[in-house]
Order: sequence, then C-alpha cells, then structure tokens
Amino acid sequence: MESVQCTVFSISPDLSYKASFLFAPGEYRMPRSKLEFTSVPDYFLKISKYLDPQLLFETNNFLVYVYLYEDQRVVALIDKSSKKSYLNYLNDNDIDAGILNNLDGGTMLEPKSYFEENGREYMIGFVTPYKLKIHVTSSEFKNATPSSFEKKKELEKLANSLKETDNPVLMIVRLKK
Repeated sequence: MESVQCTVFSISPDLSYKASFLFAPGEYRMPRSKLEFTSVPDYFLKISKYLDPQLLFETNNFLVYVYLYEDQRVVALIDKSSKKSYLNYLNDNDIDAGILNNLDGGTMLEPKSYFEENGREYMIGFVTPYKLKIHVTSSEFKNATPSSFEKKKELEKLANSLKETDNPVLMIVRLKK
C-alpha cells in the first residue's frame, strides 16, 4: 500500500495559508482499504486500533487535538514553541474530564471550538445541567480552593437554579497569554 502524508494548513483571516504540521504514515493511521468485519463488536475492535481524529484547531500558543484511540477519547494540548504535549483522557461516563478549571472549581472543559475577539483567545465547551449539578454537590468541588471564591459561589448558585433537563450550559474560557 502506498504511504501518504496528510498536511494540515493554517488559514489566516486574510485567507493566506501555510503548512502548519503533518501526519506521517504509520501503523496508527486508518488503512485506505475497506475494513472487513463480521459483526458490530468486531468492527469496533478493529477500528479502535487506529487513531480517529475528532477535533483539531490552533490557538496562538497551542494545537488542540481531540482524538479517539483504543476506546479512549483524548484531549492533547501541544505547545507550539516548546513542542511539549499535555494529554487528558476523557470518558463519557466521567463527570469531570478535560482541562482543569481553577477559576471557580467548576467542571473541566472539553474543548469544542475556539475563537478570537479583540486580540483575546477563547475556547468553548458545553456542560449538561445534570453533570454541573452533580459536580457542585461533590466533595471535590466543596473542598476545592479555586482562585476566585466569589466565582465558586456564583457557579453553585447557577447549578442550583438549573433543572437536570435544561439545555447545556455554554462554557467560554479566555486563554491566558
């Protein structure tokens, strides 16, 4: 089978572009040929052996890459200058999984998107009211010492005002420089 590299380009607001990084061929890439399977469990067993990209975006300082591999969902933050990687393994059953929230002790952020406004960078995520309500009653939250005690109280008040069946809560996190 022919090996092919995949190049990811960064596109600027003025529509100029440059090669940002590439995925080299290897044993973790999905094969170009059709996967044969005998049952749905067999399919998931075979597919879990390959890297399955879910989300990829770039901030000024980081590449943010969310992917599946061996039945694990992972958020990778890759520092663009030092090339250091920070991994966090996510699990749909976890109440708290993602990037640590040290401002108010709230749920961790699983990034879904990114935007820039007035020179500031933001990541976006969602949390269901059900998960938020469970989190604020946990001993982890009660014992947390976030950087803003006032924000912790506001979060608790918000969680207590929600019904479990309400729409997800939008999380917008401003990135530090």
